[in-house]
Amino acid sequence: MSAHRADFSLTELDLAGHKLFAPIRSDLSIGETMQLFLPARDVALATQKPEGLSIRNTVPGIVDTLHADANDRIRVAIKVADQMLFAQITRQASEALALKPGLPVFALVKSVALD
Repeated sequence: MSAHRADFSLTELDLAGHKLFAPIRSDLSIGETMQLFLPARDVALATQKPEGLSIRNTVPGIVDTLHADANDRIRVAIKVADQMLFAQITRQASEALALKPGLPVFALVKSVALD
């Protein structure tokens, strides 16, 4: 945890050098380490850095692996420095983005998903 933004009721987190904003966690102290559970269905992907979004968390990474799940869903493992982040998207989205291992992407996470 790197800072509290009481003016916006947000806590600023550090993920491998990238800022993430979550609903305020006043029970955490600055410098304290925490583990986040982020459901893969709450992570969207972009192949270009998006602008003009309400989503506050945009983290650059590299596609590590793609795995077919049930119902034509694809689980994408994204390497962010020394961390792994997972997204679950449709096969249609995966094909439209031409996702493959080694491709740079941006993971998008709504702050409220980190509650």
